[in-house]
Amino acid sequence: VDTTTTLNVPATAKTGTAVDLTATVAPAGATGTVQFKDGTNNIGNAVPVNNGTATLNHTFTTTGAHSITAVYSGDAGNKPSTSAAANVDVSVNMADTTTTLNVPATAKTGTAVDLTATVAPAAATGTVEFKDSATVLGSVPVNNGTATLNHTFTTNGAHAVTAVYSGDAGHNTSTSAAANVDVSTDPVIVDTTTTLNVPATAKTGTAVDLTATVAPAGATGTVQFKDGTNNIGNAVPVNNGTATLNHTFTTDGTHAVTAVYSGDAGNKPSTSAAANVEVSTDPVVVDTTTTLNVPATAKTGTAVDLTATVAPAGATGTVEFKDGATVLGTAPVNNGTATLNHTFTTNGAHSITAVYSGDAGNKPSTSAAANVDVSTDPVIVDTTTTLNVPGEATTGESVDLWALVTGPDNAPAAGGTVQFKDGSTNIGGAIALDNNGGAKLAHTFTTAGSHSVSAVYTGTDGFNGSTGAAKTVTVKDPAPVEVNTVTTLNAPATATKGDPVNLTATVKTESGDPVTTGTVRFMDGTTPIGEAVNVVNGQAVLPHAFGQTGARQVTAVYTGATGFKESTSAASTVTVSAATTGPGGGSLGSLFGS
Repeated sequence: VDTTTTLNVPATAKTGTAVDLTATVAPAGATGTVQFKDGTNNIGNAVPVNNGTATLNHTFTTTGAHSITAVYSGDAGNKPSTSAAANVDVSVNMADTTTTLNVPATAKTGTAVDLTATVAPAAATGTVEFKDSATVLGSVPVNNGTATLNHTFTTNGAHAVTAVYSGDAGHNTSTSAAANVDVSTDPVIVDTTTTLNVPATAKTGTAVDLTATVAPAGATGTVQFKDGTNNIGNAVPVNNGTATLNHTFTTDGTHAVTAVYSGDAGNKPSTSAAANVEVSTDPVVVDTTTTLNVPATAKTGTAVDLTATVAPAGATGTVEFKDGATVLGTAPVNNGTATLNHTFTTNGAHSITAVYSGDAGNKPSTSAAANVDVSTDPVIVDTTTTLNVPGEATTGESVDLWALVTGPDNAPAAGGTVQFKDGSTNIGGAIALDNNGGAKLAHTFTTAGSHSVSAVYTGTDGFNGSTGAAKTVTVKDPAPVEVNTVTTLNAPATATKGDPVNLTATVKTESGDPVTTGTVRFMDGTTPIGEAVNVVNGQAVLPHAFGQTGARQVTAVYTGATGFKESTSAASTVTVSAATTGPGGGSLGSLFGS
């Protein structure tokens, strides 16, 4: 029967953005395929007709008017037909841009400075026009997202500079905010600050470093270090904002050291505050501070750590821990800390202090007292559960859900478990806390949408339970990945008219794995042979009896499926001969019941 093919396409499209091209074939029961065309060029492969329609999702890559048609192949009961042409006007998908300007705050008339514009996204091309108010200073091409104009101002005063990005085929124009450049004939000289860093103590005859830092960091020139009113050595050049002199004091006593910055063409001189260096022949003994860290509560019979921190960190010696006037024990100082593991045997408030012994270079010191409340009953403290989850996730991909459980002073909770939940549903089993109060669950979401995730800490001896505030994880399905397929046809070289033969199509991925879904349509030239055949374990088999003699050009067309692209086999020639007539006028095939 005659058919009509109607085409439905969007009037407009953007390069790089896929649109649907849909053909409707009447009568609705028609099968076969539709080949979409852009002018005389095929768009992709032919698309099977399903329930009277065939749809191709297509991305245009060039701009302009595209004349689209849909050519229906016909089938055993329906004639081919071609739709009327429909135009799709394709234009470039333009992206917005932002332009940021970077210019010096000051400049000198007659001296060139760089005016730099940064255009985002960095892939933008085109040019940037630099303007001084309404006056165009110059135009520079954009390269790797930046454009720089080396410009010499010729007049004094405040110059309001802007950068105007021209846009390009895929990016809209944009203009930066204005930035002022104060231009003057005289050199611009700015204030500076000089900061001195020297050791608090030194030993006669042993060299120490005296360091001056000059701001702003670009300052050059020199620094003269002084001991009172006397110069210490020669002036030292400023390099990357600092000047350092290695100096050996030769006399004992207090030395008031200063650093005098010379200034340069653009920076004013400045002098640091004085800093004292105590120089002595004997070993230098410095003051120390001892800080005590103990738990607020403890249980009788259960050991706890009492820790003292001694500054400066290089101090050695020992720390004596005391409960009121009673000595609990002594621990050596190692890397600035001393720890005593102690078990209280009586209930009540215990006032603990730490007494540092001092050493050859560090004076003794005593910490402030700290109370430990000791009781026989377990001390139960409140906890806080904090949840850390990603804002987004993809179905089928594992993400980490974290919960941190802390007690007073943000100390980690010890023991107990955390149950993660998605709404009211448990996610996996309960997770035991690690030594840092953390619990981690690697979880794979299986459904897309918003998931309200929470964490419930069960509590344990000494710690109350708590629940972390719920957080939303937005889960999306991954973009479908389609792999290329290869279809091969196995057909006999010869056949007899009316006698069935097997046509076998094998469908594999490019890597050789069998495809297990989709269908194969066998074709005799441009005419479908029978119905489409399901692919099972990488093969589709169709028994077929040819009704015409001669050389038949047979192909197998894999129609594609979710995750797999369509493919067509090479044509195989099957030479079909007429049935051989036996004695009595019957064919030889009839002798065998064919």
